[in-house]
Amino acid sequence: MHATIDLSAMLANSFSMADGGRLPAKHSADGENVSPHVGWQRIPRNTRSIAIIMNDPQSSKGSWIHWGIFNIPHHMIEIEEGQPKERNLDHGIRQVVNDFGRPGYHGPYSSSEKHKYVFTVCALDEMLDVKFNCTGEDLLKAMYGHILEKALLRVYHGKTGNFNKLSVI
Repeated sequence: MHATIDLSAMLANSFSMADGGRLPAKHSADGENVSPHVGWQRIPRNTRSIAIIMNDPQSSKGSWIHWGIFNIPHHMIEIEEGQPKERNLDHGIRQVVNDFGRPGYHGPYSSSEKHKYVFTVCALDEMLDVKFNCTGEDLLKAMYGHILEKALLRVYHGKTGNFNKLSVI
């Protein structure tokens, strides 16, 4: 059996981290706590905006949102590392109040357990109109029914060990 590769599928990438690898300490709350670079390719033709959500699906409190950034114009192909921790950014880009109660990116703290973190890059069919202090949950609700396609980057942080074994979501 031969594997086929869909050359039209949306892709996510990063200069800051490798899919399936370890989240660099620089992007953790124990390090510099700066947002990583996230890029994307092959978005659907009718995309109007891009949104990125970083969450910890293994959190003891359920899915924990570390970052939500949205209304990224469709002509952009990346978000640079080190985004300001503000609600409103240049080009109409906005960030949610994360589950730590702060706007912008907040990386994970070190833990005795290895945790998986997922960056989901979504191509949307519209710019989103949500309240000023929106949370990650508000963003997810606003995106419902507007996601054209998505791509994932999965990284690990926490207890040292074998980070080469990536479990698929």
